[in-house]
Amino acid sequence: MKVSGLLQAGKGNAIQGHKLVKLLGLKDLRDLTQLIEAERRAGAPICASTDQNSPGYYLPADAAELEEYIKSLGRRLRNVSRTMTHLEDALLQMTGQEKMGGC
Repeated sequence: MKVSGLLQAGKGNAIQGHKLVKLLGLKDLRDLTQLIEAERRAGAPICASTDQNSPGYYLPADAAELEEYIKSLGRRLRNVSRTMTHLEDALLQMTGQEKMGGC
């Protein structure tokens, strides 16, 4: 069974990851996130919410809800990029090595 087949439309209907793990008979959340990523790559618009009132995974109710999720991913990406920059600066201070190999 696909994760998207268990999800409802709308952020307010998000299903928590641990519930999906049980429903799908998975080992852990890591298995769930791998399934979700595979479905997203195949075109399923699975969104995630960290909202305290409705945390979990859901399908967008409309284009605006999907756009909101895409924007939140962009903010997270920028935050991770800033964190990486600061850590690279710290590495330079510690060792003189500017970047990690492979990054």
